[in-house]
Amino acid sequence: MIKNEDEAKEELERLKSIINEGIAKGEAPAPREKVKVDLMEIYKHLPQTNCGKCGEQGCYSFAIKLMARQASLEKCTLLKEPEYKSNQERLHVLVNYI
Repeated sequence: MIKNEDEAKEELERLKSIINEGIAKGEAPAPREKVKVDLMEIYKHLPQTNCGKCGEQGCYSFAIKLMARQASLEKCTLLKEPEYKSNQERLHVLVNYI
């Protein structure tokens, strides 16, 4: 229970901060309907090193497999490295809409 107006304002600011942090990280609510996700949008968030560690010839091939739901993001081991953290977060949001 909120005791007064000041406490209510503090709580609203706290919630606003949580929501804004989620948006900044690229998080989104669970999709309710399918949204068109562009292949190039997926590709541009992959490391684009064509290392082949995922079992594909390159990142573009891996993006195609992701779009077809024939591969999972976990296969791209480079996404687990700190420099690709924001890419991984964005890709998780995108693949939920495929």
